[in-house]
Amino acid sequence: MSHLASAVLRRYVDEPDALLSFEKEHLLQCPGCRSRLELYRERAAHAAGLLQSSGEIDVQAAHRVVIARAHTRGASEPGRTPPQASARVGTPRLLQWGGAVAAGLLLFVAIGYTPVRGYAESFLAIFEPNQFQAIAVSANDLTKIRALPELTAFGTMHQFPAKLTYTAFADGAGAARFARQPILHPGFLPPGVPTTPHYRVSGKQTVSFTFNAAKARVTAAKKGASPPKMPPEIDGSTLSATFGPVIVEMYGTLPQPARHKDAVAGRLPNNILVITQGPAPHIYSSRATVTQIESYLLAQPGLPPGLVAQIHAIGDPATTLPVPVRIDKQTSQSVTVNGAPGLLIGDNTGVGSGVIWQQGGTIHCVAGPYTASQILQVANSMTP
Repeated sequence: MSHLASAVLRRYVDEPDALLSFEKEHLLQCPGCRSRLELYRERAAHAAGLLQSSGEIDVQAAHRVVIARAHTRGASEPGRTPPQASARVGTPRLLQWGGAVAAGLLLFVAIGYTPVRGYAESFLAIFEPNQFQAIAVSANDLTKIRALPELTAFGTMHQFPAKLTYTAFADGAGAARFARQPILHPGFLPPGVPTTPHYRVSGKQTVSFTFNAAKARVTAAKKGASPPKMPPEIDGSTLSATFGPVIVEMYGTLPQPARHKDAVAGRLPNNILVITQGPAPHIYSSRATVTQIESYLLAQPGLPPGLVAQIHAIGDPATTLPVPVRIDKQTSQSVTVNGAPGLLIGDNTGVGSGVIWQQGGTIHCVAGPYTASQILQVANSMTP
């Protein structure tokens, strides 16, 4: 077998009984994995020693040291200016809401819809999306999905940091340097959209999820449910991924949710356009495959049969992101954006339209309260 995943070895440091028999056998026979395990043990011991220190920490002084080092490093590199940090901890509600909108737009409907988010994320195991497949969901489907247990009922999830922070930039050059990725800019804007954008860049976030059959059984017993038995290749398997940084290029200004009834209802004002881009997620599994995890989750009782059939029909679950589309409110069509395959979603309720595509390892999204043809025109006009 291949080497043990880092997530498995890190867990073994804290939980010696966590390894399965074949993993323990591999560890005994593999000098490389044993060497990595010792490194993780040393790091864990060092961290434990720091946490047990009785000395007081001067947070303000530490912050000043970090900022000084960042400026020194930035000044020492030719052509580089230190990043601005005007919108980190303590961001106003406007920016927080804007960040939530941007995060939802990046993966558009699939990750943004709370009722299906847990299951959609599970389909990303060992995954690098390069195409997007619409799957039709009805209001009745969403009602059934809301009644299903959350993904955490099947195991334990960890996120670091727990909440994303966004840094504001006055220009695209600063945002690009900070995110270390080139930014695409539109050559066409719908009528009424301000021509000067402002930028926000999210930090990186690492997410891991470990399946636990015992926890799944306890949750099912409490609800009186009879789900399928978790296969041994899934039990104890860990999925891990790092998302971001995500660049948000925004034309116009989002309103305060508390002061704008349309914002509370999820609508965007008519003079705004949101463009996001970020590296495509690479999600890794310590053991289970995409097909194994997908088959197990789709076998849960209560899932709408039509939804299950559509996901099973996806050709390659390792490269295709299923995007739920409300059949009563939205239309979808496969499109080509600058030569790359994408998915265009139009909304017939007046909220707007959006298009998402992947090109060169980066996921791009354009969305706003405009027609599908206008949004597609913006996307096709984008260049570095």
